[in-house]
Amino acid sequence: MRPADRQDPRSPEPGGEACWLAVGDGAARALAAHWHRASGGQDVPILEASDVHDALTAFGSRPITGCVVSATVLDARPRAALQHLKSRLGLAPLMVLDVGEDEEACRIARELGVHVLEPEGPDARTTTTTAEPLPPSPRRTTPPRDESRFSPPVEEPRPLPEAPPPLPRADDDVPEQAIVDAGSFAAGCLELIHKPTSLIEYVLRTLSEVSNAGRISLMLKEAERGTLVLRAGRGIEDRLIGKVRCALGSGIAGRVAALGRPAAGHGSSGGARAYRSSAYVVLPLGRGRGCEGVVSMTALPGNRVPSDEIVRAWTQLGRHAGTALRNARRMQRARSLSNIDRLTRLPNRRAFERALHREVERARRDASRLVVGIMDVDHFKAFNDRHGHAIGDRVLREVARRLRAAFRETDLVARWGGEEFAVLLPGLEREAGEPLEPGRAMERARSGVRTRPFTLGEGLPTARVTVSGGYALFPDHGDQGDVLLRKADDALYQAKDAGRDRVQSA
Repeated sequence: MRPADRQDPRSPEPGGEACWLAVGDGAARALAAHWHRASGGQDVPILEASDVHDALTAFGSRPITGCVVSATVLDARPRAALQHLKSRLGLAPLMVLDVGEDEEACRIARELGVHVLEPEGPDARTTTTTAEPLPPSPRRTTPPRDESRFSPPVEEPRPLPEAPPPLPRADDDVPEQAIVDAGSFAAGCLELIHKPTSLIEYVLRTLSEVSNAGRISLMLKEAERGTLVLRAGRGIEDRLIGKVRCALGSGIAGRVAALGRPAAGHGSSGGARAYRSSAYVVLPLGRGRGCEGVVSMTALPGNRVPSDEIVRAWTQLGRHAGTALRNARRMQRARSLSNIDRLTRLPNRRAFERALHREVERARRDASRLVVGIMDVDHFKAFNDRHGHAIGDRVLREVARRLRAAFRETDLVARWGGEEFAVLLPGLEREAGEPLEPGRAMERARSGVRTRPFTLGEGLPTARVTVSGGYALFPDHGDQGDVLLRKADDALYQAKDAGRDRVQSA
């Protein structure tokens, strides 16, 4: 395969002949030229990748003989990127192409024992007079075959294409709206920290207006997964929202989020799809490790990269937006935690009371039925005294899990207090097309708890746990939430008096 037959590693064929991996602009040309001269005019099979992330996905698809990576794609985390590539290559050679744009990456490469390759030709900073042949791949353990049967005739080396003219930069014709007052923007963000969705829309609208970008997207960190996820955008398909993710430190957006520094430039024709052949600016939402995510602006007017002054001004807006988003997300988490029972991870009593009021009003408005129930673990105090509170807590967690599994996704199961659980079952008019008996769901939950023994812990016997329940129906037993709760509680005590492990209607 000649250099002209380069392939995209994101859609490789499994197996195939061994090839060299070229990562970043210029790496393939430099590898082809170096090999052509060092091997006496022969070509080398080349597989191209736009960045290190794409390169890592190529391993396993075809045997990799060696790798040349351009220093320009190592700007964010050169040490980590090179270490990842070395670990995947094993004993196969790794080289960094020095094009004079990133001395730090080349310095780190030399520290790691990676050979630094200088480009050949009239544009090189220095021209080497001798070249040692590249080392053969140690992965080839079979005897060499007669290449004359498989290789095409050697052609004369083709001249490298002339470098394209420098892309324009909008230093002289900045639109008036490109800079907004940072203080006013920060105040606007702070007013919306109680409404995260409105805050995100305000940030997008402001940056869209000042940049006139054809596409703008906002991604937020998912700390537990170490990724960014697309949360909102303009000029972007709705089906992508919530589904597009990228790893922190990977790609342009991932590097901006990891470093907390903006990035601006022109995406190469073979680069990441979102930035391909487009002027872009990616802003961190925050500063350093406090960064909450990024805003990416592409398809900028005239395909021009804004001036450094404009990028700095937009970065200030991004930092204010990041501060507001961080506070909004903290408040949202605090509200969520205040509504969750810490032991069972079910909604707590406060959350249930709010939901009850809301569902009673909806049932009254829609003339529908609503079931309010209370379920209680039988003989739990005696069980707790005999086995201890730690085992008792384990039993409560398992009861909560089984109750949650027994009801529908639209039903609410909450910890009412102690060993009691409250349930709210809206819209029980029909199930599988037939009228639903209100007590059937409660009975199913009771049976789900008692069916399987409970495992108490290593070295302890299993235990049979049962629950009793009572329920009231809106509007048959009352049209107010507190009345329904009182009737359900009375029905629970009737079930207890009747022998426990049963469900009783009000």
